[in-house]
Amino acid sequence: MLEGLYTLIAESGDTTHLEAGIRLDAGHPVFAGHFPGRPVLPGVCQFELVRHLVQKRAGRPLNARSVRELKFLSPVIPPQDSLLRVELVLTKGGDDSLDVRGVISADGVQKTKIKAIFV
Repeated sequence: MLEGLYTLIAESGDTTHLEAGIRLDAGHPVFAGHFPGRPVLPGVCQFELVRHLVQKRAGRPLNARSVRELKFLSPVIPPQDSLLRVELVLTKGGDDSLDVRGVISADGVQKTKIKAIFV
């Protein structure tokens, strides 16, 4: 679903923090269907983007155990929101899980908040 949707243009942080710069491809087919003439980045794509970033950092496949908060504060609308900033705090659980809290923003405006546990 995410193939070709975004390019990771910057990544930094350590084992407990992750910051990433993402460039969306405003011409990706997902935008043609969501919604025709008024494209927005689907929430499921935003969630999967976070999962992929955390998975890459963890170096292993991850699935969501629980999602405590997933708030869409403002729509991500291409092409004006083509550059996204993802900021995440990662906390390891005793059962090898990762507690993830963070935000997706564009142009300094928070678009999405997430609190989830991945295993």
